[in-house]
Amino acid sequence: MPFFLDNDAKVTHLKNQYFGDIGDYKKYSLLRRLALDAGLRVLVGWMLTDNDARTDGKFIGYLNAPTVWRRYDETVFDFLAQHVLIDNARRVDAVARYDLIPNAAFHEAVLADDRAARERYFADITCRAAHADLVFFDPDNGLEVKSVRYGWRNSAKYLYWHEAAATYQTGCSVLIYQHYPRARRDEFTRRKAEELAERTGSPAVYSLRTAHAAYFLAAQPHQQSGIDNALLAVEAQWGDHFKVTRHAT
Repeated sequence: MPFFLDNDAKVTHLKNQYFGDIGDYKKYSLLRRLALDAGLRVLVGWMLTDNDARTDGKFIGYLNAPTVWRRYDETVFDFLAQHVLIDNARRVDAVARYDLIPNAAFHEAVLADDRAARERYFADITCRAAHADLVFFDPDNGLEVKSVRYGWRNSAKYLYWHEAAATYQTGCSVLIYQHYPRARRDEFTRRKAEELAERTGSPAVYSLRTAHAAYFLAAQPHQQSGIDNALLAVEAQWGDHFKVTRHAT
C-alpha cells in the first residue's frame, strides 16, 4: 500500500520548489516503469531539505507543450500538469496521494546536516527497506563529494557511499539521483558507476543519463532480469531522452 502523510502541513517548507519540473517528469516515469515492469516495491527516500534560492524548479515550460511532451508518459504528464498548472499545488506528497508509483512507500522525514539526525534518518530507511525491493534516494546533489564531509554543513544535499552500501546490504536494489558536476559526463558517469559496483558488490550496475541529471542503479542479482525489462521499456518509451548503460563489473 502507498504511504500517506498524516499531516498536510508537514512538508510545506520543504523543497517543493522543484516539484513538477522536467526532471521530475522523467524521474516519476522511470520509477513507474521499475514498479510496473520489474514488479518492484519501491521505497522513495526523498532526502527532503529546506527550500533555497535556486531556480531549478522553474523548468516547467514543457507542461505548456503537450503535443511535444505528453506522448512520453501520458499518466505522469497529466498528473503534473494538473498539480502544477491547474491546481498550483507543487507538493511532493501528491505523488503518494495519487498512487503515481504503484505499491510505493515514501520516507517523508526532513534530512538534517548533523550526524545524529542523519543516522536516525537512515536507520528508519533500513527498517522500512525490509518491506521494499528497491530504494530510491533523491538527494539535492547526488553522491558525496570530498569537499563536504559527513555531518558537516550541506551534507544533507548528498548521499554518502556507506549509506548506499548499507542499503544494498538489506537485500534491496539501490537507485540514486545524481546532479551533473562540471566535468566530462562520460568519464564522470563511468567512474561513479564503477565505484558504486565496488562499494555495493552489485554484479549489475546501470547508469541512466538524461539531459539534466543521471541515475545510478545497483541491482540485486535476483532482480536483474526484471530491471533489464523495465529499462528496455524506459528506452522504448523515452528514446534519446534516456541513455541507459550497463557497466561491466
